[in-house]
Amino acid sequence: MKNIFTTKFLCLLIMLCLVNFTVFSATIHTTLKRAILKKMISVNASSKGGFCGKCLKINVSNNTNDTLNIDVDPGLIFKSEDSTYTNLILLGVESFTLMGGAIKDTEIQTFSSSMDLNCPKAAINYSYWRMADTNLVKVLKYAKDNDVDKYVAQRAVWVFTNAQCVSTVFSHLYPRVSEDFVKFIVANKKGTNMPVFYVEYRIDNIYGRPVLDLTASKIYANMHYGHDGYRHMYVKIYKEDKTLYKYVYPDQVIDKEGHILTVEFDSQGDPKGSYSVELHDDFEKIWDKKIVKVGVSPCEM
Repeated sequence: MKNIFTTKFLCLLIMLCLVNFTVFSATIHTTLKRAILKKMISVNASSKGGFCGKCLKINVSNNTNDTLNIDVDPGLIFKSEDSTYTNLILLGVESFTLMGGAIKDTEIQTFSSSMDLNCPKAAINYSYWRMADTNLVKVLKYAKDNDVDKYVAQRAVWVFTNAQCVSTVFSHLYPRVSEDFVKFIVANKKGTNMPVFYVEYRIDNIYGRPVLDLTASKIYANMHYGHDGYRHMYVKIYKEDKTLYKYVYPDQVIDKEGHILTVEFDSQGDPKGSYSVELHDDFEKIWDKKIVKVGVSPCEM
């Protein structure tokens, strides 16, 4: 009888321990923003140098006894303690787990929130500030889900934070990706239209210097045709007085939607003015035609 009582007591004790463990050591799935606001965690953040890449290191302390599975929210803005350096916006691709009472360092993918400020050097302190506006968050989610090049995504951020024109969201290395991305931005930002051509400024990811170099730019026109065109396609460029400026034979990008030939102008090498760009085949059929302006502001295009 005594043995039966002892066995029952031990079973009851084990069950109570399991209940207590479940109650006081739960696993919680949350976001970085929610965990910060609810004081579930404490965060110390500092720059690693640069702004476009894994440029923010956060030291996270779990203030609870629970295991926290934390997703980084797209669009969280961390503010620099030094106002000469740009604030940083999180892309939101990371997730991490933090055991109860544990401390962990994590590197976070970021973008600059201001093209007018300098690129951060290493060891600048940052702190959580606020969430970006809803449309920018949508654009960041698109960039994440579609694996958009980080520099193209950075240019998109400045459309929302610095009123840059959508014609600056472009990389000649990714012409189709850039175009599709701009279509998504135009659909989510009132007062914008698809550009006829694009301007690409040089991004400077070196600390202490302005994050965007506006002194020189390349201008690009994407010329399109489907899968029914001829193999030998070329471009004729005419000046405003209709005289022939030059022939161009650009490389082609071929995908399921067709062909893209990207024509390049240089703001410093090509004379200022308006140019007619025509995509021809061997039989002189014009497959695409655009007017490109050199020497004007991107918002005047």
